[in-house]
Amino acid sequence: MPFILLAFILIPIIEIYILVSVGAVIGALNTVLLVVLTAIVGTALLRSQGLATINEIQRTLQSGGIPAVPIIGGAILLVGGALLLTPGIVTDLIGLACLVPICRHYLARQILKKMNLSVVTNQHHASHHSNQANDNFIEGEYKKEDD
Repeated sequence: MPFILLAFILIPIIEIYILVSVGAVIGALNTVLLVVLTAIVGTALLRSQGLATINEIQRTLQSGGIPAVPIIGGAILLVGGALLLTPGIVTDLIGLACLVPICRHYLARQILKKMNLSVVTNQHHASHHSNQANDNFIEGEYKKEDD
């Protein structure tokens, strides 16, 4: 909890400092236009990456996999979108990084690793690395009947 409080205090201070510094170099109007431009570009990227993530989730489900990485990636997209809507250069850079697929997939895998979850990315990987105990497993349903 102290980390979040510290972030809410430090991030705006850092953003103001950087905005003022950039404004001193390129001018106030150009700085505002830069922030607006990153929001517009970020929104377009967010939309395309969001659709790509939905498609990835559907493909993974259709192939019988668990879409853990794409789902976590979708959450990272939401955070990135929120950061892009927050005025500032640092938050825009972090938000844009959340929209880059390589960064997003890396972050998603790190989050899953922290959660101690392993993800099988495709059927071939799962069957190639299955052990003898899993080969004897039969999936089924049962119903208890009254005697």
